[in-house]
Amino acid sequence: MSRVEPSNHRRVEHVRRLAWIAVMALSLTAIVAPSASAVDSPGNNGTVKVHEGASETEPLVRNEPHVCTFHLHFFFADPVQAGTWKIEEWAPGEKGAVVLTGTYDTAGDGIDRRPATGTYSLPAGHYKLFWDGDGGRHDKMKVFWVECAAPTPTPTRAAR
Repeated sequence: MSRVEPSNHRRVEHVRRLAWIAVMALSLTAIVAPSASAVDSPGNNGTVKVHEGASETEPLVRNEPHVCTFHLHFFFADPVQAGTWKIEEWAPGEKGAVVLTGTYDTAGDGIDRRPATGTYSLPAGHYKLFWDGDGGRHDKMKVFWVECAAPTPTPTRAAR
């Protein structure tokens, strides 16, 4: 039976502890690193909401998918994220014809509104918004409908 000297025994235990610490540190790094890089990845972060009309009493962080005139509101983007957007006709009917384009820039606060004032208007139909804030690696999309109420006829008086 071989016997380990006390000084060798301490060295073996020390090496085992160091190996265990190294394994734990590598395991922790493997778990934490991917989630940290996903949160900090620059680019097409955030969302865009289609909002009815030119004004809003508060910046709504919800989509209004049925509009007559509208503006686009970019939320939760990287503070200096900028990019392009386009709106295409979407099925039913013609699909893919670009009807409106523009750019956006969150200019330090992660929010932008397009147009800055006023509204966009398109013929009644189904549309799809595409926006790109990371150089074409990952476009985001949102569909919406333009539906304006038919004007109510003004009643006329019959001649007597």
